[in-house]
Amino acid sequence: MPSAVSQAADSIHTIVAQRQITTCFQAIFDTRQHCVLGHEALSRGPNGPYHRADKLFSAAAESGVDREMERVCAELACERFCADDGLLFLNFQCHVLLEPGFADWITTLCTALPALNCHNIVIELTELACPADQLTPVIQRLRNAGIRLALDDLGAAHSSLLRWLELRPDYVKLDRELCRDVHNNPGKQAMLTGLIGIATEMNSTLIAEGIETVYEALCLQQLGIRYMQGYLFHHPGVQWQNDHADRLHHQSSPSDNSGESPTPVNRGSRSKDADPMDEIPSNLQSQQSIAALITPCPAVSMHSPLRDVIRHFKQSPDIHSITLLDGQNAVGSISRSKALELYSSDFGRELYGRKTVSVFMDEDIPIVEQSMGIEDVSYLLTENHSSHIVQECIVVNNGRYIGVVRTTDLLRCITDRKIRNARYANPLTLLPGNVPISEHISKLLEQGCDFAVAYCDINHFKAFNDAYGYSAGDSAIKMLAKLLQQHAPTPENFIGHVGGDDFIVIFRNTDCVDACSAICCGFAENAKDLYALDDQQHGGIWSKDRSGRPVFYRTMTLSIGLCYSDREQMRNADDVSRIASDAKKQAKRLSGGGVHIAAGGDREKQMNHSAC
Repeated sequence: MPSAVSQAADSIHTIVAQRQITTCFQAIFDTRQHCVLGHEALSRGPNGPYHRADKLFSAAAESGVDREMERVCAELACERFCADDGLLFLNFQCHVLLEPGFADWITTLCTALPALNCHNIVIELTELACPADQLTPVIQRLRNAGIRLALDDLGAAHSSLLRWLELRPDYVKLDRELCRDVHNNPGKQAMLTGLIGIATEMNSTLIAEGIETVYEALCLQQLGIRYMQGYLFHHPGVQWQNDHADRLHHQSSPSDNSGESPTPVNRGSRSKDADPMDEIPSNLQSQQSIAALITPCPAVSMHSPLRDVIRHFKQSPDIHSITLLDGQNAVGSISRSKALELYSSDFGRELYGRKTVSVFMDEDIPIVEQSMGIEDVSYLLTENHSSHIVQECIVVNNGRYIGVVRTTDLLRCITDRKIRNARYANPLTLLPGNVPISEHISKLLEQGCDFAVAYCDINHFKAFNDAYGYSAGDSAIKMLAKLLQQHAPTPENFIGHVGGDDFIVIFRNTDCVDACSAICCGFAENAKDLYALDDQQHGGIWSKDRSGRPVFYRTMTLSIGLCYSDREQMRNADDVSRIASDAKKQAKRLSGGGVHIAAGGDREKQMNHSAC
């Protein structure tokens, strides 16, 4: 009777021989341009003990057919991949690359398939035990054929910075543990900021893996990481179509008030008629859209003769280009300089006048949706790799032409915003001051959004500042600002510095009592370290009150007055400010600091939370 080991080996050999592999694809998103960069191919075995990838490849290694298994998985992934959807990331262990003839095999595989070529392929190294000097010649041969390289799981034990330096991959995928709860971990944020700098120097592109919550994605995007992969966007399954992905930025902010991270959606179970973009739980942008910068400009059919375009340019001497339409959809443009150059050349009128303008169309001009953020469009224009400077971009609404946004107008708007933000920012914390706070609240009220306002004030700050000096007082204020940024990450929340030791936090998730309590606890704990050892042991300091009498002040704590948006009581920003101030005054009465929740809106009672 055959042993369990021999039966397992027979099963694995059968799976390889009969190619009993299911290929799943997980999309990698470009959160800046709202499209799919590519897909990672993930293999599954047949139902049973080898369905999971780790069990499948572990059993293949034990049976000595791991190389054959990887090749079969790659072949099936290439055959099943639709190359119109960008890059295909294929996982290989590095010792497979060192097999004789590997480079010839993979290039032959790609070129033999009509819907694929080497430029679509990215080889993702999942294990790096092989010496770099052996890998380098193979990698160079692959690159010469157009195949790119990715380093997987940077931050895991087998994937190191040294390998990054030695192999210089085109893509570096950040290990899930580096990205997990990054919005609540300043240490991870600092580490990722350093890795972004290294990637820029090494000409590598970072991809954040395993992104499961909106808050992780928002934080990573704010740090400067634009490519992401994870359950938040797409569960492994069928390929994600780019015509769906370009609507990523149309989704609204999360309205779930449960306080929990959004639950990933199993996209494998959706109906065939469902639009997958409807399942994206959040908008990853919080920017002002370009809609206000749109300038109406003439457009003509792409089938119009060049002479008609020349007539438009003569009638409108101030326009730089004319948009070309296929029906009502924008497909490109032709610039004034190019049209006139063609038409005024020797015999240009006779040679080109009757030809359709589509022959001379510039298809590289950016075409963007009107809801796209100003910063995103700026990135798009500055990253344009064509040789000429892009003077404008075409703006559409679901593909239908609206007008153009001129680069000069866009840059002027960004510059004005930066100057304005700097003008109203607090010089100590660089957080927005009173004017931006009021404007933000007014905008939320106009939009009818639900929100919560937390008014934060340090207890016994004046006594501490008088005793230790303004420099120590500044340290306390900056410490509080850092705590607020940790527990109320932007851009989904808004943090403002009213002045002195007063801060405002505007939460979009109104289930924020726990976050406020955590801020109070964190401040009380960290504030102790700002005192001298003797004062820590005594629990405070002696100082004079406003009447000049000696008074004992305990170590600093934090009071937070919390109020919720109420359409009946809050008609404008002044109403919100008044109600939040009243809540803060009540919070100041709590012994030891803490959170006071003002009654109002849907809340029928007041709740007081001590600091810890």
